[in-house]
Amino acid sequence: MYTSIFRVGMVGVLFMVLLIPSGAFAQTKELPGFRLFDSQEFAKMANPNKDKFYFTEIVNEKMKAKHLNGLFVILPPPSTGAKLAYHYHKDRESILYFISGTGNEIVDGVKVPIKAGDVIFILPGVKHTIENTSDKEIRYIEFFTHPPVAADWVKVEK
Repeated sequence: MYTSIFRVGMVGVLFMVLLIPSGAFAQTKELPGFRLFDSQEFAKMANPNKDKFYFTEIVNEKMKAKHLNGLFVILPPPSTGAKLAYHYHKDRESILYFISGTGNEIVDGVKVPIKAGDVIFILPGVKHTIENTSDKEIRYIEFFTHPPVAADWVKVEK
């Protein structure tokens, strides 16, 4: 139990250090064993996939991360047809920080409203997806345990 609390605590500390917007985070900065992200840069960048779902890894094994991965994600408006499949993870614990947009996090069939600035935590085995309910993109950053990205991603057939 204490190991899980420690892991979640460490993810939370990384989240706070890496993502809280401030003038001090004016640019991405990398040093050995350290990387600073500017979430506002992610908020402003053009979607490389235009009107399609997009994600890129921002923390991974190439940075020598052993127990943690991070993603920057863009979910376009529903008018584009872009959707994130309803799914769960066998082992992954996730923390998502919403940079922009509004929608719902659907958790075991229950719609939970989300907006820019919200942070959510998801345990393994919890079925979930994000539903964009606006005419603008939802952008978020996700940090999770048990990498790599697709290692334990399980699509739920409705």
